[in-house]
Amino acid sequence: MFFEEFNLSGGLKVLLLPDHSESVTVLGLVRVGSRYEDESREGLAHFYEHMVFKGTKKFPSKQDLALAVDEIGAEYNGATAQEYTYYYTKTAGRDFSVGLDLISQLLLEPLLAKKEISVERGVILEELYMYHDVPQYRAQIELARLLFPNHPLGASGVGRKETITNFTQKDFVDFKETFYWSGGIVLVVAGGIKNLSRIKKEINAYFSSPPRGETISFCPFRVKSEREKIKKVNKETDQVHLAMGVRALSRQDKRRFAQGLLNIILGGGMSSRLFQEIREKRGLCYSINSSTELFNEVGFFEITAGLNKERLAEAIREIKNQLFLLAEKRVKREELDKAKHFFEGKLFLSLEDSYKKAHFYGKQLLLEPDVKSADQVLKIIKSVDESDILSVAKEIFSPEKIKIALVGSLKGGDT
Repeated sequence: MFFEEFNLSGGLKVLLLPDHSESVTVLGLVRVGSRYEDESREGLAHFYEHMVFKGTKKFPSKQDLALAVDEIGAEYNGATAQEYTYYYTKTAGRDFSVGLDLISQLLLEPLLAKKEISVERGVILEELYMYHDVPQYRAQIELARLLFPNHPLGASGVGRKETITNFTQKDFVDFKETFYWSGGIVLVVAGGIKNLSRIKKEINAYFSSPPRGETISFCPFRVKSEREKIKKVNKETDQVHLAMGVRALSRQDKRRFAQGLLNIILGGGMSSRLFQEIREKRGLCYSINSSTELFNEVGFFEITAGLNKERLAEAIREIKNQLFLLAEKRVKREELDKAKHFFEGKLFLSLEDSYKKAHFYGKQLLLEPDVKSADQVLKIIKSVDESDILSVAKEIFSPEKIKIALVGSLKGGDT
C-alpha cells in the first residue's frame, strides 16, 4: 500500500495513507503517556487528555467542539496509553478540513481553563472508582502491579485519588510545554484523500508553528527482587475474575511477531487452545482469551477469564498446563499455519477502516525505528516456524515468572 512520510519545517512528522474509502481519519499521536510520570504526577497525562476536550482557542467550550463534530456527523475522541496519547477525528471525505482543524486545535491550542478542572476532576474520580468496582478491570490493574512493581508501567494510568485531587492549572500548562511540541507529535491522515498537494498545503497551514522542545525520556524498567506472585481481592461476585500474566518481549525485539502468533495459538479466537480446553472441554468459564502488550524495553502477556469459583483451583491448574505445553512441545505445522491465516485475515480487515489503518502505521512512526507496510509485516509472519514459537514460549512461560490476580468471592484454599 502506498504511504507518504514527510516532516514539516518545525520537525512535526506527517504520514499520508490515501485509499478509496469514503471516510478520512485524522490522528494526532503524542509521545507521552503514563510511564512518563513519577508517583507524585500519576494520572497527569490522562487528566490532561480530558482537559483538552474542554475547549480550545477556536472552539472555546466543550459544547463548541461537540457542535463542530455533530454538524458533519463525524466522531472524535482521545485516549492515553503507557507510551503515547492520541486524538482523532473520523469524517466523511468531503469534511477532511474540519477534522484537520479540530485535531490541530486539540494538539496545539487547548485552553486548559481553570474553571473546567474541578468539574473534570469529578469525572475522572468516577472513572477511577469504576475501574476498581468492575472485577475484570480490577484484576487487570492488580496484575500490572505484580508484573511491574514500584514502576509507572504498573500503574493504572488514571491516577490515584491523592494525585487527581491535587493537580492545578499550572501542572497542565507545564505538561503541555514539556511534551506537546513538534518533535513529539506524529500526524496521520488516512482514507479517502484525493488531492495530496492540497492536503499538504492544508496541513502546513494548520500546523505551521507548533512549539519546539526537547525529547524527554522515561524511567526504564529493570527487574528487581520480587516475592509477590499472587494478589487476591475479596469481592462479592458470582464468578472469580482472573488475570494471569508474565513479562514478555518488547516492541524492539524481532521475535515479537512469533510472540504474536503464540498469543493467537493460545487465546486468539474460539479455536484457540484456552477456549477449547477451558471452556469447551471443561466448562470452567464463559469467556477466556489472551493478549499481548508491547513497550519499548519490555512487554507483557496476559490471560483473562471469568471462572467458576467452585472449581477455581482446577481452572488455574489447567490454564498453566496450556502454557507449559507450549514451552515443552512444538506446535504442529497446521496449527501454526492457522494462526498465520488468522493474523493475516484480522490485519486486512482492520486496514479496511481508516481509523485502524491510521493507528497501525502511526504508532510505528511514533514508536519504532521504521514503518513497515502490511506486506512487510506479513512476510515476517510467514517466516516464523515451529521452533520460533517453542523458543519464545520457553523463555516467557517458566513457572517462576507467572503472576496471578484474582477478584471475587475467594475462600482460603481456592489457589
